[in-house]
Amino acid sequence: MNIFYIIVAVVLVSFYIIVKEIRKEEKAQKEQAQLVSTTIHKFAVKVSKLEGKKKQVNIAQIKEILKVTNELLNGELYTLIKNGKTKNKNSKCC
Repeated sequence: MNIFYIIVAVVLVSFYIIVKEIRKEEKAQKEQAQLVSTTIHKFAVKVSKLEGKKKQVNIAQIKEILKVTNELLNGELYTLIKNGKTKNKNSKCC
């Protein structure tokens, strides 16, 4: 009977460790998503300023256009924005 309790304890500890790791990974993914969202917002603000338009009205529209463009490019646009890399060294990107 003691072996049964040991097995149950091992299973419960293993389950606890697995759940803890899953939560840790979910938290890291959430933090990464927030970082990307902030970067995209800053990029949209820069686009708005370069356009010389009213900031409040255009940022949401710019972000929606960026979102659709990113989807069309299979995520490449957000990767470029996040990394701040452009081919043109004189670019004012990011």
